[in-house]
Amino acid sequence: MLAPSLSLTCFRLQLGRHIFLTQKMSDQGPLPMPLGGNFSIPKPVSDFFEGVEKLIPGHILGMIISSKPDNSRVTVVSCKETSYARWRNHTVMPGFLKDTNWKEYMGRVRDQGGHDTCWAVVTAELISAIRFILKYDAKYTEYSAQYLVDYANPAKALANYPKEKHYCYTYSVAKGLDFVLDGGIPTEAHWEYKGCRKQPAYRTPKDHPHVHIASVQRLTSVEEMFHNLQFHPIGASLALFLPDYSTIKKGIYRGPTSKASVYIGAHAVSIYGIKVVNGETIALVKSTHGTELGNDGYFRVSLDTMLVEVPCKGKNANRDFAKPCRLLSRFCFPKLPPREV
Repeated sequence: MLAPSLSLTCFRLQLGRHIFLTQKMSDQGPLPMPLGGNFSIPKPVSDFFEGVEKLIPGHILGMIISSKPDNSRVTVVSCKETSYARWRNHTVMPGFLKDTNWKEYMGRVRDQGGHDTCWAVVTAELISAIRFILKYDAKYTEYSAQYLVDYANPAKALANYPKEKHYCYTYSVAKGLDFVLDGGIPTEAHWEYKGCRKQPAYRTPKDHPHVHIASVQRLTSVEEMFHNLQFHPIGASLALFLPDYSTIKKGIYRGPTSKASVYIGAHAVSIYGIKVVNGETIALVKSTHGTELGNDGYFRVSLDTMLVEVPCKGKNANRDFAKPCRLLSRFCFPKLPPREV
């Protein structure tokens, strides 16, 4: 359920009248206080802290204030197992992305089924799309996600089976691309998707021709993602909350929204465009759960939404939300070798 939103405006104004503002101190460096000096905290400020500490511990509140929320509004979403503070921090879409949309170059929406293979599907999908966009392939060619599941980390697959009864496993798109960098990847036609399978079903990886990539580009910011998105789609990790992800349909995904919301983990997706909806910057993403979820398998994800976990007393926050973060992260893509003429 949603707790009442907190307004930081009054706090900032009152605090600014009596002590140095955090931003001013960061601009000018620490300002010395005379030995024996003191200042008083006005009652509105102390009342603010007394009320807000019932919802958000001081160290988490400090991180939120430092991120400069738009409109100074923060909402605490109380979920079944923990709580999350959510606010908006607007990301300006650059003008060169206004008409960028790679959806038609990305092939069909695939369905990973009940397997932890989204990372492999997105890795193969990015290679297919980028090779097609840059004219390495004359027509869209599907490359094999199954080959990645089989060979990227078979030791992890075997270790996962006793507990999960599956040979598939969680991994990242960047690590999937690292494997392709070393060993290449065959086409889907040569290596059909099965989800996961036992070790005896594996075949030698040298049976079929492979294509290769030149390097794996890991991006550290939204701005870097924007820059590279003008040339081709980008791989990313989406913070997956259920049931929110499965019920959003044509709406805008903003993470947890109710008591029932549970964080499942990072889910690999491809970003194929950016759009501004009612002043909010939205990433257009292609997912890997078939056409029944989202809008025929495609989702609109808020790039303005910020989250940080507010764990129950005595518990630690999930490392994915221990600090303020956006719903999309870990941007990456494969850089291709020079094309043969």
